[in-house]
Amino acid sequence: DLGCACCSLSEELLSSVSELILLADLRGQQSGGDRDSNKNAFDHIVIESSGVSEPRGIRSNFQQATFYDMPLMERVSLDTMVTIVDCSTYLKYLRSAKNIDENEVP
Repeated sequence: DLGCACCSLSEELLSSVSELILLADLRGQQSGGDRDSNKNAFDHIVIESSGVSEPRGIRSNFQQATFYDMPLMERVSLDTMVTIVDCSTYLKYLRSAKNIDENEVP
């Protein structure tokens, strides 16, 4: 199980990305290539994070990993984040001074 971005506030997200990179490397070795010329390497990894109410946690994981020079960051980077909001409830929550509880999220 590669985990999900819902667990992004823990180490699981970067561990899962690391596993994907390792699998791509192993596939490349099996086909006779090396890591740098691996045709099985990923061009992009899309992290679908529905259910994550604070996507900045995902960004923070990548920023911290870069700050602490994690070896994984030599191979991956966070390029773009796209956030989609529920238009039917957005204004209601925006105008509210109350923090949203996980149980209230539709």
